[in-house]
Amino acid sequence: MIGSVTAERDGFMLYRGEAGGPQDPEKVSARWRTLRTRLHLPDDFRTHGWRHSKVTNDLEAGENPVEVSANVRHHSPGYTMARYGHSRKAGARRLGLSSLV
Repeated sequence: MIGSVTAERDGFMLYRGEAGGPQDPEKVSARWRTLRTRLHLPDDFRTHGWRHSKVTNDLEAGENPVEVSANVRHHSPGYTMARYGHSRKAGARRLGLSSLV
């Protein structure tokens, strides 16, 4: 990078040698493909779909919406319920751990 020092640790590009900086997108994508292959996940499997399923499953199981919202770092429980509350009523298709084995 021009004007800054970069370091590499465990395949991740670190901005100014500090953790938490930007990562090399190509390496992140390569790691995801490797992990997806090892877990025998379909090529179109995306982590965001898994996240959506986790929130929906937690709400369906009766978890406290305030805690669910905090766990996924939404700005408010109202947003979580507006975004995911309809899935509870509609019985939307969700991914569970059993679909991975």
